[in-house]
Amino acid sequence: MRAQLDGRGHCNGIASNRIIENRILTGYCHLMNDRILFLCCCSNKKLAGGERAYSPVKSMPLAIPRHSRDLLKARYTVFQHIHDGATSVRGTLLRDLPYNADSPLVPGPDLGGNARGRYMPAAARYRGRFYQELDPDEHGVLGESPHHWLITSALYGLLTPEEPIQRYSCHTLDDSEITRIWINDGLLTSLLLEYVRVFEVGLIVDLTADGSYHRLFDWERIASRIGVLRAFGAQNAGPALLPALGFLVRDRLLRAPAEEMFGIAEHRTYITDYEDVVLTRSYFDPPEPFLGESSPPEELELPDDEGTNPSAPPRPHPGPNEECIVLPRPRDIRVTSEGHGTIFGHPITHIRDLPPDARRLLDRISRAAEVLDVRLRRFRSSGGRPDYTLHVAQPGTQGDGTIAGKLRGPGRIGGIQELRIRVTPGREWATYLALTGLLDRP
Repeated sequence: MRAQLDGRGHCNGIASNRIIENRILTGYCHLMNDRILFLCCCSNKKLAGGERAYSPVKSMPLAIPRHSRDLLKARYTVFQHIHDGATSVRGTLLRDLPYNADSPLVPGPDLGGNARGRYMPAAARYRGRFYQELDPDEHGVLGESPHHWLITSALYGLLTPEEPIQRYSCHTLDDSEITRIWINDGLLTSLLLEYVRVFEVGLIVDLTADGSYHRLFDWERIASRIGVLRAFGAQNAGPALLPALGFLVRDRLLRAPAEEMFGIAEHRTYITDYEDVVLTRSYFDPPEPFLGESSPPEELELPDDEGTNPSAPPRPHPGPNEECIVLPRPRDIRVTSEGHGTIFGHPITHIRDLPPDARRLLDRISRAAEVLDVRLRRFRSSGGRPDYTLHVAQPGTQGDGTIAGKLRGPGRIGGIQELRIRVTPGREWATYLALTGLLDRP
């Protein structure tokens, strides 16, 4: 008897005898399995805490026992690389990053060792943009899905949603050696295809969004074995697409009938509260007019203006892996006053509630892909200007995922509106440089 996960990623230890059936797909008759596997990303933000007890019952190594040794060996190698002093793109030793140092991250059975760590199911531990939108109340909604789900992680490789994991900080862009460990000899691709074989999956839906994670897999090799759908955004590419994907999963795909996915011949567009998302069989390049992977970020310079923060230390221009992608057009980010008074004399619940001139400035900053939303805070009755201007302050060293801003202009009852721009944690400086460049342009 081989280890087996059910459609929700639960291990039940029972071999599957699914019937292979004929389906009509894109006008042709195919012999295929009818199971769907959704592949998504981990997240930088992770909850603290967890249990001391570790159970492998719902783990990826148990799901693919023939490859469990290879998977655990790779996980241990990444852990050792972190422990030995690899440096992140921000110049900090990976082992000294808070998530790795505070708990601390240890070589437990999840990583091929025997130390005692603190464990929490992966889908509960991750609290980034995708997971906040997917499961805002932390109910464990992936466990309610009839489909298979796997999570791509720079430390763990592939995870089931209920697999116990430690709190850690590790990204594919932190160090090239991490990527090399997973792509060497096509390891991560082989692990994915083994899961497909064991559970007789007929279609993979790729929701990874982040290009650095997508490129861990050999998609040409995968597509030669199984059907693939890939998600693209109408306005965003890369990690900025994650909130829309989380919404799409919760609203439509979590319990979608398999026939809906198998029935997509070329591509299908879904409407979310963030933007339109297309699922397409073009797993390399997006169909027009969708963006797909963005072009290289634009070169941006630091201006000398009132938007500086004197308490922040000087910061060099970020390297190519740390730059914030600047999109070619605005996107519909969330803008709200959250009950605060505003210089406009009324609450703001949507960007459309702003005067056109002020809205154009927020449209500019929405092109920075790492900007998540804008919150209007306190305001002052004086200090206004004939025309609206927006300045952003240099972020401090706390790395709290926010950038302060001030909107000046001819408000109805005030002249200065304070803003709190929420961005991807750890990407504050790269986003600040992108924003200053966008706001400097006419």
